[in-house]
Amino acid sequence: MIVTFRISRALIAAAAVTLLAGCAGGTSSADIAPTAAPEPAPLGSVQQQPLAPPAPAGRATQAAPPTPPPPPTQQAALTPEEVKAQCWMKYENDKRIKNIDARLQLVEKCVNETSRNQPPAR
Repeated sequence: MIVTFRISRALIAAAAVTLLAGCAGGTSSADIAPTAAPEPAPLGSVQQQPLAPPAPAGRATQAAPPTPPPPPTQQAALTPEEVKAQCWMKYENDKRIKNIDARLQLVEKCVNETSRNQPPAR
Protein backbone atom coordinates (compact mmCIF):
# COMPACT_ATOMS: atom_id res chain seq x y z
CA MET A 1 0.00 0.00 0.00
CA ILE A 2 2.86 2.37 0.80
CA VAL A 3 4.45 1.57 -2.57
CA THR A 4 1.17 2.38 -4.40
CA PHE A 5 0.92 5.64 -2.48
CA ARG A 6 4.50 6.64 -3.44
CA ILE A 7 3.97 5.71 -7.10
CA SER A 8 0.71 7.65 -7.35
CA ARG A 9 2.32 10.65 -5.65
CA ALA A 10 5.20 10.53 -8.12
CA LEU A 11 2.79 10.27 -11.07
CA ILE A 12 0.78 13.27 -9.83
CA ALA A 13 3.97 15.31 -9.41
CA ALA A 14 5.15 14.35 -12.92
CA ALA A 15 1.78 15.30 -14.41
CA ALA A 16 1.84 18.66 -12.61
CA VAL A 17 5.35 19.42 -13.87
CA THR A 18 4.35 18.47 -17.42
CA LEU A 19 1.28 20.71 -17.31
CA LEU A 20 3.23 23.64 -15.92
CA ALA A 21 5.95 23.21 -18.54
CA GLY A 22 3.29 23.30 -21.27
CA CYS A 23 1.80 26.49 -19.84
CA ALA A 24 5.16 28.21 -19.55
CA GLY A 25 6.15 27.37 -23.13
CA GLY A 26 5.24 30.73 -24.67
CA THR A 27 5.98 33.24 -21.92
CA SER A 28 9.70 33.81 -22.19
CA SER A 29 10.99 37.34 -22.52
CA ALA A 30 11.87 36.63 -26.17
CA ASP A 31 8.21 35.88 -26.91
CA ILE A 32 6.96 39.01 -25.18
CA ALA A 33 9.53 41.46 -26.59
CA PRO A 34 8.74 43.06 -29.95
CA THR A 35 10.70 41.86 -32.95
CA ALA A 36 13.65 43.87 -34.14
CA ALA A 37 13.00 46.30 -36.98
CA PRO A 38 14.71 45.46 -40.29
CA GLU A 39 17.85 47.41 -41.05
CA PRO A 40 17.47 50.32 -43.51
CA ALA A 41 18.68 49.91 -47.09
CA PRO A 42 21.95 51.52 -48.16
CA LEU A 43 21.72 55.15 -49.26
CA GLY A 44 22.65 54.58 -52.89
CA SER A 45 19.44 52.67 -53.73
CA VAL A 46 16.25 53.82 -55.46
CA GLN A 47 13.84 55.83 -53.33
CA GLN A 48 11.82 53.40 -51.21
CA GLN A 49 8.45 53.55 -49.54
CA PRO A 50 8.60 53.68 -45.73
CA LEU A 51 8.08 50.28 -44.17
CA ALA A 52 4.92 49.52 -42.24
CA PRO A 53 5.44 48.85 -38.53
CA PRO A 54 5.87 45.16 -37.71
CA ALA A 55 2.71 43.28 -36.80
CA PRO A 56 2.37 42.38 -33.13
CA ALA A 57 3.18 38.79 -32.29
CA GLY A 58 1.31 36.24 -30.23
CA ARG A 59 -1.87 37.09 -28.41
CA ALA A 60 -1.84 40.73 -29.46
CA THR A 61 -2.71 39.95 -33.06
CA GLN A 62 -6.23 40.61 -34.25
CA ALA A 63 -8.39 38.35 -36.32
CA ALA A 64 -9.62 39.41 -39.73
CA PRO A 65 -12.79 41.50 -39.60
CA PRO A 66 -15.99 39.52 -40.01
CA THR A 67 -17.45 39.36 -43.47
CA PRO A 68 -20.46 41.62 -44.00
CA PRO A 69 -23.85 39.92 -44.07
CA PRO A 70 -25.31 39.18 -47.48
CA PRO A 71 -27.76 41.72 -48.84
CA PRO A 72 -31.37 41.07 -47.86
CA THR A 73 -33.35 39.12 -50.39
CA GLN A 74 -36.75 40.11 -51.68
CA GLN A 75 -39.35 38.94 -49.19
CA ALA A 76 -42.13 36.81 -50.53
CA ALA A 77 -45.67 37.85 -49.77
CA LEU A 78 -47.12 36.07 -46.74
CA THR A 79 -50.39 34.23 -46.99
CA PRO A 80 -53.31 35.60 -44.95
CA GLU A 81 -53.02 32.61 -42.60
CA GLU A 82 -49.33 33.33 -41.97
CA VAL A 83 -50.08 36.99 -41.27
CA LYS A 84 -52.82 36.06 -38.78
CA ALA A 85 -50.58 33.52 -37.08
CA GLN A 86 -47.71 35.99 -36.72
CA CYS A 87 -49.97 38.70 -35.33
CA TRP A 88 -51.67 36.32 -32.90
CA MET A 89 -48.29 35.07 -31.63
CA LYS A 90 -47.15 38.66 -31.21
CA TYR A 91 -49.84 39.23 -28.58
CA GLU A 92 -50.09 35.63 -27.27
CA ASN A 93 -47.81 36.04 -24.25
CA ASP A 94 -48.73 39.63 -23.41
CA LYS A 95 -49.94 39.37 -19.81
CA ARG A 96 -51.25 42.94 -19.79
CA ILE A 97 -54.10 42.04 -22.16
CA LYS A 98 -56.46 39.90 -20.10
CA ASN A 99 -59.62 40.39 -22.15
CA ILE A 100 -59.84 38.17 -25.24
CA ASP A 101 -61.88 40.81 -27.11
CA ALA A 102 -59.18 43.43 -26.57
CA ARG A 103 -56.55 40.96 -27.79
CA LEU A 104 -58.66 40.18 -30.87
CA GLN A 105 -58.89 43.90 -31.72
CA LEU A 106 -55.11 44.24 -31.49
CA VAL A 107 -54.61 41.17 -33.67
CA GLU A 108 -57.04 42.47 -36.30
CA LYS A 109 -55.25 45.84 -36.32
CA CYS A 110 -51.89 44.05 -36.73
CA VAL A 111 -53.27 41.90 -39.57
CA ASN A 112 -54.54 44.99 -41.40
CA GLU A 113 -51.21 46.83 -41.04
CA THR A 114 -49.14 43.80 -42.00
CA SER A 115 -51.31 43.01 -45.01
CA ARG A 116 -51.06 46.61 -46.17
CA ASN A 117 -47.22 46.52 -45.94
CA GLN A 118 -46.85 43.23 -47.86
CA PRO A 119 -45.03 43.27 -51.20
CA PRO A 120 -47.25 42.61 -54.21
CA ALA A 121 -47.81 38.96 -55.05
CA ARG A 122 -46.08 37.71 -58.19
